[in-house]
Amino acid sequence: MRLESERLLIKDLDLTYKNELMEIIGNSSTLPDELFSQGECLERIANRLVTDGSYYGIWEKSSCRLVGFLCIHYIALREQEIGIMLGKDSRGRGYAYEAVNTYWEYHIQNFKCSLYALCLEGNMRGIESLLRNGFTPVRTIRAGFRKDGQFYNVVRFEKKYRTNCEYNYRW
Repeated sequence: MRLESERLLIKDLDLTYKNELMEIIGNSSTLPDELFSQGECLERIANRLVTDGSYYGIWEKSSCRLVGFLCIHYIALREQEIGIMLGKDSRGRGYAYEAVNTYWEYHIQNFKCSLYALCLEGNMRGIESLLRNGFTPVRTIRAGFRKDGQFYNVVRFEKKYRTNCEYNYRW
């Protein structure tokens, strides 16, 4: 997959970007608890990102710099979930909004189904970005995420492909 917006390029990852990915992941406040050391955890996640096929790098076009990644999880036959992680110095610039919006345009042309996202309940930047992208909160998952031995609530968002009234067919 290769997608472009005004400022961003979204495309497949490969092992040459492993160090940059480890830096982005290492600066994340949403890295879950693992049974490994932080270094081992970062290594395992970075390896999965470049070998899984549903993780895509987000590059800033003007600098050709990897600023984050987008992941797509297939959770059911007609359901996909999107996730995004940006490097610390790339947050607050509208990149999350732009990347999700760019993927949505591709998604509705190719999959024709709703798209879901999860966000920590207190992550106001993430929540605001999803709301600006047309997602609506559908439920709160109590204690849905564990970090540093504590459980946190997670909000599930949905962006509908079509509203119910658009499914009226003429026979």
